[in-house]
Order: sequence, then structure tokens, then C-alpha cells
Amino acid sequence: MFLVDPLTTPKPWWSNRSIQMTKFLKRYAPGGAFDFFTYEELLWWFFFCVAINPFRWKWAPFVFFGIGKGLPMKIVHHEGYYYLTPTTWNNVQITRATTINGLKTAAPKTDRTDSTASRCCNLWAPGIHWIPAQGSWYIYYSAGSSGTFDNQRSHVLKGSSTNIWNSSWSYSGRLVIPNRDVWAIDDTVLVIGNDRYFVFSSWDGPVTDTKNPRLMTSATTLGNATKISAPTLSWERVGANVNEGAAPIYHGGNTWIVYSASNCAATGYKLGSLQWTGGNPLSASSWQKNPNPIFQYANGNHQPGHSAFFLSPSGNQIWNNTPGACDGSRCTAVQQVNFNSNGELNLGAPIARGQEIAEPV
Repeated sequence: MFLVDPLTTPKPWWSNRSIQMTKFLKRYAPGGAFDFFTYEELLWWFFFCVAINPFRWKWAPFVFFGIGKGLPMKIVHHEGYYYLTPTTWNNVQITRATTINGLKTAAPKTDRTDSTASRCCNLWAPGIHWIPAQGSWYIYYSAGSSGTFDNQRSHVLKGSSTNIWNSSWSYSGRLVIPNRDVWAIDDTVLVIGNDRYFVFSSWDGPVTDTKNPRLMTSATTLGNATKISAPTLSWERVGANVNEGAAPIYHGGNTWIVYSASNCAATGYKLGSLQWTGGNPLSASSWQKNPNPIFQYANGNHQPGHSAFFLSPSGNQIWNNTPGACDGSRCTAVQQVNFNSNGELNLGAPIARGQEIAEPV
């Protein structure tokens, strides 16, 4: 994972990836072969995630059935609405509803399609972030060229107003990191004090494991990146050596970066965590890695990784949203985050599909 120097915008985290992760393919290696899921497999997942999906508990059925391109979808709550950012790999969409359950049937609207060859395709993991210094909403995402995943880079869109839904979204540019202008995905923004850091995943030799934070001076201007995490533990190296999908979470004066580890296409895909211990966020020594995974396969839920966190309407609850697979069948599930009496982060275990839970309050 890499962190970027604070500019005026979020500092980046970079997470190095390994020959793993292709969202709707069974396997993929840059320049190598890949194997698509069969229609029978996708049909089974469609039936499981949608047709028999009575769960009030927030499975947003953005299963791109027939397209086979499901990606992690992030949620933000603002002014009475939940906003979900799905993508069909060639665009950025926004869906909104007043309840999590309502996201299952709400119609998405397309906010960005790009014909520029270098960023036309493979639009992954868009997330909406408010950048106070600019007084605007921004969508960070990764994209690349057609026919390959080898050219992924980080990009950003700017909203035209403080109203997410009514905004028109213009292309603000590619995020160029001075000391590490390489393959980059899974962008997010980390807030520490008055500074914002851009965090992302990047290749580092044979691994995709570093979270690379970088300080932001504006929504599109970044400082140098620093590696703060790599897949060194055995449970981070199942099927592939991977640290990716950084997601900040804040509670009780503590700051964590939750990240995904191992190959997303198997039950070895898990969540790990880094806790900020104070000091310079751009220094790896300022982050303490939990030696054990904090969220993993349970109750029939495969690949419970690539989380993102959002606040409930009251602001008193933190919720975890995570995809339940690693292919075109991905559907978004949510459950509440808890904390132990000593303040330690406790994500619990993935809830069984079909179990009903109450809406966030």
C-alpha cells in the first residue's frame, strides 16, 4: 500500500497487487491468459443473489448478469440519501435511495463514459469523496485501455455542485504520482488531522501488495508515495501475494486502514488492518499491521473482501459494505461494524445470506 504526501487534497495510499485480481475473470496475469466464468455459473449466482434474494439486509443486486462485470461498489450517505457507485466497466454510474433496501431496485444513472483510448475501459471501484479545500465532490476510480488490464491508472471526476445526484461530472485528470507513476488501482482518500492522503494499490515486482499513501495538495495534485504495507504474512499470500482495496475507518480517536489480502477468487480472500500509531502517516513505521485477518470466509460467504465503510443517517453507526464474490456475480452486502471495549476494531464475521437485519439508523 502506498500513501501520498498531503497536498490540499487526500493523501494516497498505495497497495501493491500481485498477479491476482481480475474482477470477473477466474484468473488473470498481466500479459497472460484469463478464463471467463461460464454462463451457467453466472446464472447460478444471478439466481442466488437476485431471484431468491429476500434479504432486507442490503444486498444491492448490481449483478451485471449477461455482462459479467461486477465490481466493488462504494456507498456514501449524504442529505437523506444513500449513494452507490456501480460500474459496467465502461462507465461510472450513481444510484441513490433513502434506504439501503431501496438500492436494490433503484435505477442507476450513468455519469461518465469516456472514449479516450488510454482511459476508456476497465473502470474499476469508483468512490465519491468530499474534498473541503475545493468545496466539491470528486469521484476517484481506476481505468485503462481496451483489451488489457496492464495500463490501469488512477483518475478523478469533479462534481458541478454540492448535490451529488444533480451534479454533472467532468473529467479532472489522471493522478500522477511523481515518484511512482505506474499501474495503480483501488483509490481512496485518507483523512488525518487537516491533511488528506491518497491511497492506492500498485504493482511492486511480483506482488500487488503495497498501500501507497500520498499527501494531497488539491483533489488532483499529489506528492510522492510511500509504501506502508506489503503481503508478507502467509494469509496474505493465498493464491497470490496481494494487499489491495484500502478502506479508511475512524473511531474513538483511532484510525485504521482496512485492506484485502490474497487472491480474490478463492476463500483465502480476507480483510486485514493497519492501525495508525501516530507520527508521519507517510512512514511505514507509523502503521501497525494486525498479524491476523479481521474478516474472512464464514457462513457460506465467499470472498468477503474489498470493503468500504459508510456512516448511518444519524452518524452514530459505521457500516461495512463488501462484495460477496470475485466475478460478474458480485452483489453488495452490508453489516454493522462494532468495536471491543478496549476500542479495538471488530468486524465480526460475514452474515449468512438471507439473514434479515435492520436498516442503519
